Amino acid sequence: MNNLSKTDQLTLLRHSWTPIFVFALAHSNFSLNLATHLNQTSSESSSSSSSANSKSEDSRLREVKSEVVENVLDESSFCGFQNTLNKIRDYHLDPVEIQSLRAVLLFSCEEELEEKIKIDEIVEKLTSAIDEYCKMNKRNERYDQLGECLQLLKSTRTLPISRLFFSRLLGTTPLESILSDLLNSPPPTLPLFPSFPLK
Repeated sequence: MNNLSKTDQLTLLRHSWTPIFVFALAHSNFSLNLATHLNQTSSESSSSSSSANSKSEDSRLREVKSEVVENVLDESSFCGFQNTLNKIRDYHLDPVEIQSLRAVLLFSCEEELEEKIKIDEIVEKLTSAIDEYCKMNKRNERYDQLGECLQLLKSTRTLPISRLFFSRLLGTTPLESILSDLLNSPPPTLPLFPSFPLK
């Protein structure tokens, strides 16, 4: 990843972060009943106490979060989302399969890239490694099942995940802008010999 241009790195992250997040969500306890968890969280947030005469900024943000959760869960794009999470979990992926599919998701991109050939070669090597792993350790149909799981994950790219999970954190700032800032920010420099507190 670090060998690619900053532009390609940002494009890959912007294109893949949603399915990768959904992938992680599917393997968490949070996914077992997504709507219930989200509605419960938003209800608890919106019912937090504030001052008698005026609401704090935090309280107002919590109410906005509650409205966002309710609105997004009612959108047609989220119909069947819980079912999608269940299907992903039903593949019973092992750690190697999870890591491999996550890597394929990261480098699979339909947008224009500066080093498209190089990135396609990475995806090809990853899929070949998955195929070899399945032949050595799994049933014959396992590779096809992983392909189905991959397509299912890719289909989640259009879901408004940032509005549902990060609206309170991000406000009106697009997550893509934050990814760009993080990617372009220089890494923190640590001193070779950290100073010790004086007694």
